[in-house]
Amino acid sequence: MSGPSTIRLMAPEGMIYIPPGGFLMGTSKEQVKLLTRAWRDWEDDWFSAELEQSRGEHLSGYWLDKFPVTNQDYRVFCQETNHVFPAHWIDDDERLVFPREKSMHPVVLVTWDDAAAYAKWKNKRLPTAMEWEKAARGPAGNVWPWGNVWDPEKSNSAESGYGDTTPVDQFKAGKSYYGVYDTVGNVWQWCLDKVESTGESHPDPLRVLRGGSWKSPVFYCRGAVKYGMDPERAADNFGFRCARDV
Repeated sequence: MSGPSTIRLMAPEGMIYIPPGGFLMGTSKEQVKLLTRAWRDWEDDWFSAELEQSRGEHLSGYWLDKFPVTNQDYRVFCQETNHVFPAHWIDDDERLVFPREKSMHPVVLVTWDDAAAYAKWKNKRLPTAMEWEKAARGPAGNVWPWGNVWDPEKSNSAESGYGDTTPVDQFKAGKSYYGVYDTVGNVWQWCLDKVESTGESHPDPLRVLRGGSWKSPVFYCRGAVKYGMDPERAADNFGFRCARDV
């Protein structure tokens, strides 16, 4: 029986335990060969940073949100803390309004600081990039949460054709080895890590985004992809989930 199913810790509501142990990080040479055979227009050098990071890692156990933070979740936070709500929401007589059918969609148009403030309010934190990657890819380092063969029906990417966010619990078949949903596609997810900027037009440091989104081609909807972003930027495909130490 696999490790996750034998855990007997009391789970915080809405969180999944990621057990201690090793996992494969980055993209291996074998995976590059697999991917460039499947997509003839992909180039080997697109994976250079991921190849440099390809190695075995070991992490202690931690908790991770099963789903990205939703509009419904974030609304409670804004109401209880007077935090500025996302710019696309409507302030209707002091009520924070988003389309009712999107209550279970991931919150978007949130900056890194917004995400960190929410996490602190929940007595949590943002996950590190390594924690996020292990939860998304499992101990074997799957290319996608469900395995090494792409399936557009298992996540919300540009190829899936939804053209917007989707409910965070929609893609049951696309959950990871540990049972975490929406680790690729739907929304890019802020992580705790800082990275140095390589361009003069960007502030330093940047913060890490992972997972791709509903706007992202399949290349970016892989568990090994890591992207540095201005922490003050908010977009309609940026969201987050939270972590907690054991």
